[in-house]
Amino acid sequence: MAQSGIGAAGMGIIAEKPEKFGQVLFFFVIPETLWIIGFVLGIILLLGIIH
Repeated sequence: MAQSGIGAAGMGIIAEKPEKFGQVLFFFVIPETLWIIGFVLGIILLLGIIH
């Protein structure tokens, strides 16, 4: 859900100021990395690697 709002706002920023692409990309990637970290942590907990 976070990416949809960030993506829409980011496209508006890039349309007006193309030089901000790197900054917009960084903010777009943050929610994705949080999802990946949560997924990996969930697998670790389910497999019982950490007791």
